[in-house]
Amino acid sequence: MAHEIEVEDLVLQVEITMLIDTPADHTSWDSPEDYNGCKELEFAVLAGEQYDEDGKATELDRNGLANAAETHAEAIEAQLWDFIELRKERAQMERGDE
Repeated sequence: MAHEIEVEDLVLQVEITMLIDTPADHTSWDSPEDYNGCKELEFAVLAGEQYDEDGKATELDRNGLANAAETHAEAIEAQLWDFIELRKERAQMERGDE
């Protein structure tokens, strides 16, 4: 599932390729990851457009996509985690969890 990410003058289509979202279990002593929880994700930028001052879009080529992914990795990852948290909240509401 591709997510639309807006960062600076770019609109990117980004797909999560790997996700680990393990909640903390403070009763477990198996490993620090079990005790503290673990959150990791990897993503791929599938497509993107860059907008100029006039709002005209230019499609990014492979190099442009790679550069956008590297330059804006933190912002992209933050927005993806927002999508994940929102999806978890919606699922809890649908189940009737508090």
